[in-house]
Amino acid sequence: MLQSASVASSAPRCCTVLVALLMLGACDDGEPSTQDSCRAGAVRACTGESGCAGRRTCRGTPARWGECECGDAAQSPAPGPDAGTRQPLGAGCTRDGDCPAGAFCLDRNSDALFGGAPPDGVCVADCSEDEAACARFADAVCVAVAAAEGGSAAASALCFERCSLGREEQPKCAGGAHVACAPIEDSSGAGAFCRPLCANDDECGARECDPAYGVCVASAGDDRSFGLRCDPELDPDADAGADASGAASCVGPCVQLNAAPSLCSRRCVFGEAGECAPASGGLRRGGCVFASEGGAIGDLGYCGELCDCNDDCIEPSFVCDAFEDESLEAAFGRLGVCTDPELVLTRALACTP
Repeated sequence: MLQSASVASSAPRCCTVLVALLMLGACDDGEPSTQDSCRAGAVRACTGESGCAGRRTCRGTPARWGECECGDAAQSPAPGPDAGTRQPLGAGCTRDGDCPAGAFCLDRNSDALFGGAPPDGVCVADCSEDEAACARFADAVCVAVAAAEGGSAAASALCFERCSLGREEQPKCAGGAHVACAPIEDSSGAGAFCRPLCANDDECGARECDPAYGVCVASAGDDRSFGLRCDPELDPDADAGADASGAASCVGPCVQLNAAPSLCSRRCVFGEAGECAPASGGLRRGGCVFASEGGAIGDLGYCGELCDCNDDCIEPSFVCDAFEDESLEAAFGRLGVCTDPELVLTRALACTP
């Protein structure tokens, strides 16, 4: 059975975000890691302990660079299923010729990714007719990407680079911008893939970012539901509106924050500090402050409404939970994030007259 991307309905509270962002800054010592850009099957030149010219091969899951090998060992094909002729997917591209044989460039003019396109070109392969087609590539997985009902996706499923949720030493998904390691749904509910996504219109060039799927489309329309309280059991991806209880029907995903009321959000790359809310023409409105369950830097995240005091929150029942951390205030350009009063970690910021 083909695997399909899932819309997460739960996310850790922003305490996870604060820790993760601070750790991101603390771990950067300015020196490149030997694990950077390691993609299964890739080969890199190196210098051995004796000063010989050799090579090291990227192997395993998660992929890691092996020891530097010189002489006959360096000339012999590396053993194991990750080596040989299989090439990885997920590289950036502008044309099909930039991609491995059997793959093509999914560019920003396409409508094959959930009815839209990625912000940047990415190498993928078609697995609509045969999920096993992904076996031609190193560590790839077949994901259903058919557009919503009435859409016009050219392929119903595509091969993407596989990834793992959680903290890792090396950059995820080749370290590409606008790509998040996102959970996928199969019979076991396990696994993740490198999912291209947009968080705002500026990332889509002449197109607009569709909040329903986080893809670039010709016209996305207005999103007036962002930041409102919602009910994931009703219709989390319906057009904006409200049910009898006053809960909004979200244009984007309806995200559950622990046991507190859910909120209308947008997908984003956790750890990125760019705008992820509908443009307001003024102060920053949204930040990628919620991670998907089990997520870390580089994983799928969800946008929360930023604020400087309680009255900034569009949802009347929410308050502005202060960051109380200068690095976060500088990164997001605001003093806190709107959340349910039961989830306040520091203090609610009352507005001064």
